[in-house]
Amino acid sequence: MIARSLYIIIVVLIGSAPVFSQPMKNWCGTIGEYQEALLERLERNKAALHDSPVAFRDIQYVPITFHLIAKSDGSGMVPKHRVLDQLCLLNEDYADLNIQFYFRDGFNYLLNDELYDNHSENTTLLNLSTDDQAINIFLPQDADPPNQVGQGVVLGYYSPAQDWLVIDKDEIGKDGLTFTHEMGHYFSLLHPFSGWEPNPWDVGTHGTQVELVVAPDGQTLVELANGNNCNSAGDRVCDTPADYLFGFGWDNCNFNQNVFDRSGTLLNPDEKLWMNYFFNCDEDEYYYTDMQQQLILQDLESDQRAHLRNGTTPSTTPITETPDGIAPINEEKINIYNAVNFSWSEVAGASSYLLQIARLPTFSTPVVIYDEVINGTSHTIEVLEPNVTYFWRVRPFNAYRTCTDFSRVYSFDTGADATTQTNDLVTAFIVEQNPIQNRSNINIFIQATEAFTGNLSLYNMAGQEVSTFGDRDFNLGENRLQLMPGSLSNGIYLLVFDTSAGLMTRKILIKS
Repeated sequence: MIARSLYIIIVVLIGSAPVFSQPMKNWCGTIGEYQEALLERLERNKAALHDSPVAFRDIQYVPITFHLIAKSDGSGMVPKHRVLDQLCLLNEDYADLNIQFYFRDGFNYLLNDELYDNHSENTTLLNLSTDDQAINIFLPQDADPPNQVGQGVVLGYYSPAQDWLVIDKDEIGKDGLTFTHEMGHYFSLLHPFSGWEPNPWDVGTHGTQVELVVAPDGQTLVELANGNNCNSAGDRVCDTPADYLFGFGWDNCNFNQNVFDRSGTLLNPDEKLWMNYFFNCDEDEYYYTDMQQQLILQDLESDQRAHLRNGTTPSTTPITETPDGIAPINEEKINIYNAVNFSWSEVAGASSYLLQIARLPTFSTPVVIYDEVINGTSHTIEVLEPNVTYFWRVRPFNAYRTCTDFSRVYSFDTGADATTQTNDLVTAFIVEQNPIQNRSNINIFIQATEAFTGNLSLYNMAGQEVSTFGDRDFNLGENRLQLMPGSLSNGIYLLVFDTSAGLMTRKILIKS
């Protein structure tokens, strides 16, 4: 499980100024007209909950599509492993609700300079990119909503009209509140401090006894501490205590200010609600209240969410191992640079692998030069440079299981020779089901451009021939054959394919 340490999202303290004297920063952009539209859905869900409450006994699997936004040249995109981390964290947060999310069809890539620079001015392109069978989440470089540009720091928002989420790419994969908070909005929840977003409580402005009947937004009723008006005030959820946006800027998880509502009753907000703004509570203690959970389930069951209830159950096979690198082997010096073949062992449960190649073993964003999803256990890279040390690693995942870590880090040095892993006779030379159990056959696939005769041999890494399979005739098109090497010691071997158009090699791993 990914370690979780709460991230303090916004710092608003300046010098010795009181914590509530700073101007509002719109950490969440689901306010104003968005909140007004959301209120209508919330009230419909409350009515449905009253008439025919929903309680899912089995896990509901919900499809999700992440739209990764980058510049036209592909730069600036959120690292894909952080998206895997985010799905893992989201499923942890929703486990108590028996709701789990999965990638419906991998990632969607949007490479567009104008969209990257200002998504809020290019909503037409976002509309054209939406997946009508999934929750749509767009990840631009900033999350300023169209009606709030320049109004403060916005890390995410939900648009009820478009029914999509927009999250600042820098918030993805973090342990903070942003993602799960915004997903709560997607399922119709409001802020417990609803109406106070424009002007959070401040002792100099509102005093220690707040006399307001209507919140600073000019339309939301101020909720009383005893909950007598909870169905018509604040967030309209009666098991979330009244809150006048006390958490924004508060530097711990114990709000201890003596603040009273207009009836003189002491206010006691719940600091650990996902939908609140207290950022410093223990990492595992945030939660949705019982009624919030019921409203989320009711929203998922609503007609508006019918497209999410498609009956699909993704593969739930746990992924408990990381791959073993096969090629290049660790600290290997290879002769070529512009057609380097990477291969790794297959991992049970994995349908895809995230391959990363970097200049440094830290794999920080500036030094990662390759970050792509591979649907298989091998891939040839043509973007490397000669005479450079590289580091690589692989992370297994499937549409639902995304919590498994990367493999160990391997290093290798490229050479100066320009070559290719194919020739005029062969367009594909693939070792299937690599690594190979000792005493098992080696299954080979070869795609030929014409009929020819070639020779296959197996060498250990000391350069000694350990098996020879003799001359073989290959036909135009697809060729499959089984090689029987017999008993070998565990380790890495080199399969050499000798053709009249040149030598081709593939590394294989033999293990018990």
